[in-house]
Formats: sequence, C-alpha cells, structure tokens
Amino acid sequence: MMIEALSRKILNYLLSSDAIEQDETDYYMYGIEITISSLLNVLLVFVIGLIFSAFAECVVFLCTFILIRQFSGGFHASSYFKCNAALCCTCIIVVLLQKFTHDLITIPAAICMSAVCVMIIIIRCPVENANKPIPKKRRPFYKMISAFIGICCACVGITLIYFGNCLGAVLVYTLCAVTILIPAADFMKRRVKNEEESEQGCEGH
Repeated sequence: MMIEALSRKILNYLLSSDAIEQDETDYYMYGIEITISSLLNVLLVFVIGLIFSAFAECVVFLCTFILIRQFSGGFHASSYFKCNAALCCTCIIVVLLQKFTHDLITIPAAICMSAVCVMIIIIRCPVENANKPIPKKRRPFYKMISAFIGICCACVGITLIYFGNCLGAVLVYTLCAVTILIPAADFMKRRVKNEEESEQGCEGH
C-alpha cells in the first residue's frame, strides 16, 4: 500500500504539471510502482548487508539474482510487499548459508548443485509473469541467455570456492535460490488455475 500511495502522489504531480497525458496514467503508474519497488529492494538488501556485516555478499547476491531473473523469470508475489519480503528472506537465507557453510562446501558439491540448477533453467525457463509476457519468438533467446548466465555464475562461483573466496558460495547459493523459485512459480500458477476452475464450477451450479 505504501508503494501504491507514493506512486499515486508522483503520478498526480506529473498530471498536474502536464508532464504526461491522462490516457497514459496506467502505463506510468505501473512504471513508477516498479521503479519504487526496485529501489526499495536495493535499499533493503543493503541494510541486510550492514546488519549481517556482509555488504559484499549482498551486492553479489542482488546483482546475480536480478541478472538471471531478467531472463529466466520465476516466482512473482501477488503484491509489492510480498515481493520485497520474499527478496529479503531469500537474501538472508543465502547470506546465512554462506556464513555457516562456505568453509564446508566442496568443489564436487558445488558442481553438482550448479549442474542441477543449469539443467532446470535449460528445461523450464523462461517462466512468464502475467504482467511481463514473453513473445513466443523471444523465448528461445531468453532460454539461451538465462542458461548462459547460469553457467557463467556457476563457473565463477566454483572457481572462487576453489581459491577459498567466500563469494563463490554466494554465487552458487544464489543460483540455487533462483532455480528453486522456478517450480514455485509453476505451483502458484496451478493453484490460481485450480481456484479459478473451482469458482467457475461454483457459478455453474
């Protein structure tokens, strides 16, 4: 609600100053909401980095997560608050896993996790969002790019782990987090579809 209220105020200001046309309000409203939500995500992740004394880890997580998700798609929450909360929770989990296991994770384990993640990306991605549909002819390109980015992140992560750099574990765990959100998106789609079918069934009776 806070993001929507702030976006509305900005939109009203743009309208009052004749910066945009009345018939463009929906387009600009969505753009403003996305921008504010994205900036809030960055701010929250930076705060998490300061709280856990893991600023570099959070920056690597955020850059990797956003980069892959731009092309792979995945789970999207039903509200901006839930979206921000989900990102923060994912970031905290990745940071804590890195802190407690970066000395324990082995090269074979990292290779296995990365291979599974890349395979899931290749098989299932890209995952569309209702607010961000992907043209059918662009899907192979998105699949190729998301797989390429996943492979690059895996290779860099495994190399860093080999040299004892803790950021390697962050890369691998972030890749795992992105991959986990892919079946989560499928689950949510099936749930929404089942609810819609149930409602239609009730209306039919």
